[in-house]
Amino acid sequence: MTLDMLDAPAGFIDRSHPERAEEAGDLLVGYARQIRAWQEGQRSPLSDAQMVRTFPGLGSDKTYRKLREGDLSSLNTETHLPKYRGVWAQIEAMAGAAAAEEYYDDMQPALDAAAAVAGLIPQRGMARLVVIVGPTGSGKTVASRIAARKFPGLVVLTEAHEGWASLNCALGDMLLALDAVKSADDFPASAGERLSKVIAALKGSRRVLWIDEAHHATPAVLNAIKTILNQTESLVVLGCIDTLWRKLAARSWDEVQQLFYNRLFEMVKLTPPSKQDTIDFLARRCAKLTGASWHGQAGRVAEMAAGRGRFAFLRELTVRLGEIGSDGSDLVTIATNLKLSLEIR
Repeated sequence: MTLDMLDAPAGFIDRSHPERAEEAGDLLVGYARQIRAWQEGQRSPLSDAQMVRTFPGLGSDKTYRKLREGDLSSLNTETHLPKYRGVWAQIEAMAGAAAAEEYYDDMQPALDAAAAVAGLIPQRGMARLVVIVGPTGSGKTVASRIAARKFPGLVVLTEAHEGWASLNCALGDMLLALDAVKSADDFPASAGERLSKVIAALKGSRRVLWIDEAHHATPAVLNAIKTILNQTESLVVLGCIDTLWRKLAARSWDEVQQLFYNRLFEMVKLTPPSKQDTIDFLARRCAKLTGASWHGQAGRVAEMAAGRGRFAFLRELTVRLGEIGSDGSDLVTIATNLKLSLEIR
């Protein structure tokens, strides 16, 4: 695969996964695995039986299990794909509502991300890429949703996943996010044709394509993003853990260096919650924290959060505080116990 092939997208066919000829099947398996990842990430994970009762579109638990395993035998892909897409839309809506409750747009990471996007929007030159780097729990996903609320109709959100090992799957997800396909029949067969359709959708209006979990992107996907930047006036934001950034900075992937050196507008490294972030976050979510006596302990808690999940640590801490009914006088003790429990999990 070469850059020339991507610069002339209509002539390029992705053969990275020749055994997976049914691209609708790729999407269906991808949705099933995304749903499973959400299921396992819940505080009290649901069983498969509970999942299919909660989301009837999954079908039976046997069907759900087979799809997660990539087994499409005896299953009608065209019947199941819109149902699984619908289930994922439900989950995204639920996650968005939860995020709005758990995070606030005046916290420093969200401010940093929003400022980068606000600075990116007027850009007309070659540098129209922002990379937002931060570990799990640093606020990347929530920042993307906040940006979508701040700039309605301008920011288009999609999320990379393990299925993006296939360029066709990645471009299919972009087409879905851009609302450029309505059914499985609308998906072009080749990656080149899909890329052309993504470009056509983005040429219609100037938008920000925000790709969360972009560390799953392969060189082929990053090459496609470079082509999108070359052939449209669109803007791209990549939210990722620092694995992707290290590969770019270390020139590990020579074929995508132009994305780093010529297209980059800004790299934003999300900071851990500050003492003030910690005070604001806990005060808003824990009504029983009274007075200012606990504020002096917030700096130590922020230090613990920095090395143990960041805002995810603070969310877990608010649960502990609520269960205990603490007024905050023993804040560091409770946070220390939480830190120790996380270390031995």
